[in-house]
Amino acid sequence: MTHDELIKPENKVAGSGLVFLYSKERQEVLFNTLPLNDFFGINIQFNNSFPFLNSEQKEIQSLANEWSQCLLLKENETRNFIFSTTLSNGKIIQFNFDAAGIKLPIYENSSLVLFTVKKNKINNNTQLPGKSSANIQKDYAEFIDIAAHDLDAPLRKISLLIERLVHKNKTEPGSNMQDYFSRIQTSLSDMRSLIDSLTRLSGLKPGIGKKDNCDLNKIAAEVANEFEQQESSRNISFNLSGLPVLEGDRIQYRQLLQNLVQNAVRYSKKEVPLIINITGELLFADEKQNMELSDNNTWFKISVSDNGIGFNQENAVNIFKPFVRLHGKSEYPGSGMGLAICRKITENHGGIIYAEGMENSGATFTLILPQSQ
Repeated sequence: MTHDELIKPENKVAGSGLVFLYSKERQEVLFNTLPLNDFFGINIQFNNSFPFLNSEQKEIQSLANEWSQCLLLKENETRNFIFSTTLSNGKIIQFNFDAAGIKLPIYENSSLVLFTVKKNKINNNTQLPGKSSANIQKDYAEFIDIAAHDLDAPLRKISLLIERLVHKNKTEPGSNMQDYFSRIQTSLSDMRSLIDSLTRLSGLKPGIGKKDNCDLNKIAAEVANEFEQQESSRNISFNLSGLPVLEGDRIQYRQLLQNLVQNAVRYSKKEVPLIINITGELLFADEKQNMELSDNNTWFKISVSDNGIGFNQENAVNIFKPFVRLHGKSEYPGSGMGLAICRKITENHGGIIYAEGMENSGATFTLILPQSQ
């Protein structure tokens, strides 16, 4: 590839893309299709270490290593990595780097790397795919640690109860041991619930299965009817309005609404009639622009709100993580997996989910979903 070939229009990245050529020996950019500082939104300093140092970046060592590996690329070798940062306006922006080692006659004594960069702005409330490898590894390690702890708890309880049961049988043969058996059964049920939840989450592979036109009004009505029958002793009322027909996986959409309604029922005020509102509305152009959504699709906002116990807004992101519970298990039973499954289903459909709440004043879960896939 020659210098002239680099600047041909077909070799430039359209839209939000950038191409730049870097020399390791000179420690400088030899060519770029766009002003780098404007493109990245931060000051760039090239000195062969990672050039995007800023106070918001928490994985600087890992990214510096990625950059160093790119600078070692030989001709025709490639590498890629992801870098995310927060701009001064609060927007999170993600850069996808593709690097390739090349040779150019006019820079015959230089080790050259051609970088192609694409960017994607991410709404602050979203939990979208595309994390850096370090973040994915951190989330995975955290998930395993919490899962192991939660599964270990009922096992330890069962072990202790069996030990006491054996001791009681030796010291008090013929005595009533029904209480021990009941508590063992409860621990086994807890463990089964955790395993079932893990199975459901792991079964949600990326993407969707069968693609249908899903009438969310009908699906929500079915879910509401189920809960009214299951919770017949409770005073629960549903208000449904404006729900659209969306293309997607009907089974996943049903599971999504079931989990959100289940969450509202679980964290309701027992002494107050529960009101659950499931509403939909079209997103307008300015809203799509603020959320950095594609103009090539029609987007809807689906809200599931309740008048339950709510939550502290500081926990609005954490509640979508597996096994996270904000309240005691004895008071509000559950595996802590429902909202993690909701997030996964939403991501499978290319959407966004976020939560807003206030302690003792209810919660609202908002889905931003495209009309077509």
